[in-house]
Amino acid sequence: MDQPLVSFIITCQNTLSEQLQECVQSIFALSLSHEEREIIIVDDGSSQPALNALIPWIDELVYIRQKKEGICAAQNKGMIIAQGKWVQLVRAEDQLTRSAYEHCLDIVRYDPDVDLVLFQTSAKGQGGQSVFQDVVYTSGASYMRTNTLDAVPYHCLFNRKLTDSQHSNSPLRMESSLQIDETFLPRLLLRCETIRVSDAKAYEECGTALTGRTPSKRNKLIELDDMERSIIRLHDMADHLPFNENAALNRRVAQLTMDYLYQIIISTHSSVQLEKRIKRLEKFGLFPLPNKNYTKKYQLFRFLTKHPLCRKALITLAR
Repeated sequence: MDQPLVSFIITCQNTLSEQLQECVQSIFALSLSHEEREIIIVDDGSSQPALNALIPWIDELVYIRQKKEGICAAQNKGMIIAQGKWVQLVRAEDQLTRSAYEHCLDIVRYDPDVDLVLFQTSAKGQGGQSVFQDVVYTSGASYMRTNTLDAVPYHCLFNRKLTDSQHSNSPLRMESSLQIDETFLPRLLLRCETIRVSDAKAYEECGTALTGRTPSKRNKLIELDDMERSIIRLHDMADHLPFNENAALNRRVAQLTMDYLYQIIISTHSSVQLEKRIKRLEKFGLFPLPNKNYTKKYQLFRFLTKHPLCRKALITLAR
């Protein structure tokens, strides 16, 4: 083959050896030959090099170690060197589910028109399926206009041409200063002409169950700041897009703003934090939430957060 079919970019930072090994083994279990797969491990400044856990597969991997710059920077580094036709981002704490992910591989092998496969996730050990159903959308914008998007980038398999500079004036990358870039997947979808959305539970999220890590108060505030920056960036982008793309991105902005307000409530339990951040959203016209019939959950949350007394009640209930 001239190039691997899939580049798997695994990012890690002080991941348990057992988790990293299980992640790598879940990729080796797939029906991909050595020539068809490329496994890139990007170690984001772990206190003990992750390479120590990878000795059994040292000849099957590309290992890169960088000083601690954040997961987004690590993912960018992986995308820069990736050679595969398709790219899959993976957290080292997680795993791919063999039967469901094989279905996704079949899509990219046999459908020459698809640009991106969006699939489902599950908790560890709950991804067993034998029958799968897919829906085809003629653009990423059409999907975002009518669906609630989970913007975590691990839930899709995408054609590398979408992130290359040949696709537009510049390559598509993560915002490296963020811990989590909520803008990457929406920006990626806007470049897609055809996507396939599958109910295949192809990705197992295992990290929380194995590590039991609880984010510190400082880290929670950093994550909230990152979400706010992502919201404002997407909002600015939407103003410069044609009608269909504008409507699609504005739905994502509203959904992400709702998620942001919810995270403020449950993470800080602070009316002061909530009101301070709402004032910042108001300056950009992002609050109150737009009066749209996206989902019943969205409409209810919009009503509750619009009124100061209801906001105080939500803070009290979250404590």
